[in-house]
Amino acid sequence: MKRLLSNGVRCDDLAVLLSLAPAKVDLEAYAGDGAIITIAAVDASNAPINLTGAVLAQVRLNRTDPGSPVASFAVDSSKATTGQLTLTLTGAQTAALVSGTSDPWRGYWDCQWTAAGAQPITLVQGHLACWPDVSH
Repeated sequence: MKRLLSNGVRCDDLAVLLSLAPAKVDLEAYAGDGAIITIAAVDASNAPINLTGAVLAQVRLNRTDPGSPVASFAVDSSKATTGQLTLTLTGAQTAALVSGTSDPWRGYWDCQWTAAGAQPITLVQGHLACWPDVSH
């Protein structure tokens, strides 16, 4: 059976892309200021996803840099059963990103969740820019 869309195009003629890539969220921070991000995860029916498990949220200059990240978010998972995580960078962490330069720092960040016994899932990823502050 061939199904037609409202514009007369057959459904089997359309290319379909199923993206498993995480949502892209670019962040801008201001050096010396703390940054707090709340992630809320819901399923297709808008029900909260239980995010209990291990959570890793890091900042790197380049996505594939080996070794330690330049910063790691503190993760508050006290509301994980209701699908919420709170990620925090301190003012000292944002200041360290631009230490010794008057140029903005640019890198990448992501947040990865691993439920017990499951494969990791990156919930969100993107660019991170940090602007030097004026008032020290």
